[in-house]
Amino acid sequence: MKNKGSVLSILLLCLIVVVFFVILNVCSTPSVVEASPPPVSPPSTDEGYTDLPLKKVINPAFASEVAHKWIRCKAMYSMTVLEMTDLPKEYQDGWVRIYIIDPKDVLAGTLNVIIPKAKSDIVSELKNGDVIEVFAYSEPIKTTVFERTVSRVLFIVDKIKKVK
Repeated sequence: MKNKGSVLSILLLCLIVVVFFVILNVCSTPSVVEASPPPVSPPSTDEGYTDLPLKKVINPAFASEVAHKWIRCKAMYSMTVLEMTDLPKEYQDGWVRIYIIDPKDVLAGTLNVIIPKAKSDIVSELKNGDVIEVFAYSEPIKTTVFERTVSRVLFIVDKIKKVK
């Protein structure tokens, strides 16, 4: 019984964090720094992606270092995000948006993960807490949060694999 209470506490904490980030993103106005699309082709093998921890990739301090790279990182799927209006206009239609968190730190997460609709079937199979590998291009964007401009990275997903 005690274990069930801790799982519920963690899920409640995750929900609070998600609500906080949704409110934070709704109060922000992003614009693409360099509106360059991802390279035509992603790497031909999984080894062609740069392995980076999610906590580094989502930290605004590292935004310029991780920008314009094909990245692979482990994450925990949390939920599908329906709100798209805070994203740059070219990413508002024909995309599925998800919220992912660091598997080792539920307080580190990002809403800035988008998947082309044509590649999004896996999302319907994922459950909250599933560990996944995200293979994505990192597009720099700037958001304005409470009148302060912050550099961030938008993950344009090529593929997602469920980790067993």
